[in-house]
Amino acid sequence: MNSRQQAAGRRQRWSGGFTFTEVLISSILVSVVAGGTMMAAIAAARMTQGQNEPEYAEAGQYAQQTTERFRNRISCDAPWFDPLTCAPAPGMAVNTWQNDPLPAPGGNDSILNTPSARRYCITPADCDGVGGAGDCFTLQVRVCWDTTVCPAVGSSPC
Repeated sequence: MNSRQQAAGRRQRWSGGFTFTEVLISSILVSVVAGGTMMAAIAAARMTQGQNEPEYAEAGQYAQQTTERFRNRISCDAPWFDPLTCAPAPGMAVNTWQNDPLPAPGGNDSILNTPSARRYCITPADCDGVGGAGDCFTLQVRVCWDTTVCPAVGSSPC
């Protein structure tokens, strides 16, 4: 047999297909890419579903109204706090849930069911990490509809 016949024989044995290792590696790569794509699609669908609930947006607006009202009361200035001790002024309720009345039905009333209650709670906190709680305050706000349970006014802790 001459070299030409040997080369032709070698060409005939190689069929041009893929080896088992190549097929295995490519199938793993394809499954990883497909899995990642599916997880991204599922995550996007969940985010979209959560953002499409107008109640969340409206609750956020009501909570922001309360937060903005108390926004300037966080420093140790009169009339809300004693400037020397930074203690809450007399009559300022801390560590208990307080009622924050909702706007009266009217021109800009909700297109959804009107919330049933809005509550806030002010709690002393340690913001500088020195000396314990009391150098600043945290504010929690909860907006509740008929189907959710709101904390009772005066209940603690918050």
